[in-house]
Amino acid sequence: MVVPDMLKGAVFEGCEIQPHAHRSQVYSLDPTCFHDLNLAGTGEMGVAGYFMDHAVNWKDLPVMPVCSSPCYRAETDTGRETWGLYRVHHFNKVEMFVVTADETGEESSQMPEEFLSLQKEISSLELHYRKGQCVCLVPRSPVRGWR
Repeated sequence: MVVPDMLKGAVFEGCEIQPHAHRSQVYSLDPTCFHDLNLAGTGEMGVAGYFMDHAVNWKDLPVMPVCSSPCYRAETDTGRETWGLYRVHHFNKVEMFVVTADETGEESSQMPEEFLSLQKEISSLELHYRKGQCVCLVPRSPVRGWR
């Protein structure tokens, strides 16, 4: 799945991130030119934005899209001051995402282990991985891989 580099504030808020908060790590574009647009901090925000207003047929669940996207994170030079050098961290990521029915409460809780097994399957690429926490839509434990 291809996701946009720029997202509206409502997508960030749906992922429990406040794009216009004081000392936000979100890089907001000039509001005089681009009303309410921010650079995506992670690909999963674009996928979450797609599913915010997209109905999924019950029989098609779970939906497990994968996206590759550039990611942008802003911060001050020390992380403590509100003034100083302002830089944008830019990197690319491949991310897995899942939408489940979660009728029994087990469907979503099984997905982190399934993602981990998928990561192990591609171990021939010699990727390192670890499990982590994300806050997008609902807390879960995604797999983080790097080379």
